Amino acid sequence: MDITKHWLQQMAEGDEEAFAQLFDAYRRRIYTYIIKVTGSAELAEDAIQDIFLKIWKDRTRLGHVENFNAYLHRMAHNYAYSGFRSMAREELIMAELKKETSPETAHPEQIFLSKEVRAQILELVNQLSPQQRAVFLLSKEAGLKQEEIARKLDISVLTVKKHMGIAVRILREEIRGRYGILIALLINF
Repeated sequence: MDITKHWLQQMAEGDEEAFAQLFDAYRRRIYTYIIKVTGSAELAEDAIQDIFLKIWKDRTRLGHVENFNAYLHRMAHNYAYSGFRSMAREELIMAELKKETSPETAHPEQIFLSKEVRAQILELVNQLSPQQRAVFLLSKEAGLKQEEIARKLDISVLTVKKHMGIAVRILREEIRGRYGILIALLINF
């Protein structure tokens, strides 16, 4: 039995030392592959953490993996591909934001849509429950942190998180339904 297979079997039983040995043996391969494919050291560092976290979480099923090198390579490839998609999406969003915030290059429809969307958001905020509206406005308008909102409204931080999550979900769904997903993504709630 090869050493990797042994480590995988030990990990399936919860052996953290076997995991550490596997990590030491394979982390460089992931780093090198991600750097080669993406050119991003930051993405490579993130890949190591995320991939090995997934390996640890899935450790009970890894004992059946016949070719761990191929398995790891596929995970790294998928991670790099996902990273490219995320970077492309971020670039698209930033390009759209620049267009929206630059009045000299914006078309009149874009300026109108931007004003229209802002007015619609205010209307939607006013339709939230009183507690959701208070939490949302204290966060977005007053710039308070969750702990500060909790103290100010005399509620728990967990309640603040719950109300904020519901408010944001409602607002995003409404904006997406009326203006499309791109506008919903561009709005930073």
